[in-house]
Amino acid sequence: MTTAAFDILLGEIAAAIADMPVDRRMETALNQRFGPETPAFAALRAFCLEGERDGWLLQRQNGDIKFGRVIKPHTKAGKFSVDVVRMKNVVGPHHVHTNGEIGLIIPIDDSARFDGKAEGWYVYPVGSDHHPTVSDGDAYVLYMLPDGAIEFTGLQSGMPKSRSDVRQKSRDNKDLEPDGDSKKRHQAAAADPPASPIKTLRMIKKATWGTPF
Repeated sequence: MTTAAFDILLGEIAAAIADMPVDRRMETALNQRFGPETPAFAALRAFCLEGERDGWLLQRQNGDIKFGRVIKPHTKAGKFSVDVVRMKNVVGPHHVHTNGEIGLIIPIDDSARFDGKAEGWYVYPVGSDHHPTVSDGDAYVLYMLPDGAIEFTGLQSGMPKSRSDVRQKSRDNKDLEPDGDSKKRHQAAAADPPASPIKTLRMIKKATWGTPF
């Protein structure tokens, strides 16, 4: 799958959900139209495999995590940013989905689960929060953030928390948020100058996981 074809497909996906509430109805619609049994899912899986193989996708790594932003918000996928991560048996940093999160789980190992979920689309609503977790194997996760919005809280896995804790930690850890910039994946295919990388290095120092998920 070429990067141009990827941009077109993600633009189609973004247009299909642009006016939908970020909730279970969106998740159902995505799985019906772009789910695991569809050509779109096969194309996105091929994009991840080929992009990693050719070295222009997932250009950053921290431990067992590879990650990278492939589309900035308000560009080729409407209001959404698009990131891809590869995770293997790892728990990520706690964060709040400021405007929600829309993701596609693409297992590399058939047994792999993301937050306990098998392959397919998931949708987390506005204001939800979690420690993103891949268990029982290795997987890609492609995720879309409305307006590129996300808040890292600094809460550790297993710590008790309340909503006020999450909000306070979010304010205290604003410096851990990505700035929306990314490595251009077109370096091997186009002459566009590369964009600045996502500012995750400070987050990596403070968390056990190194991706702006």
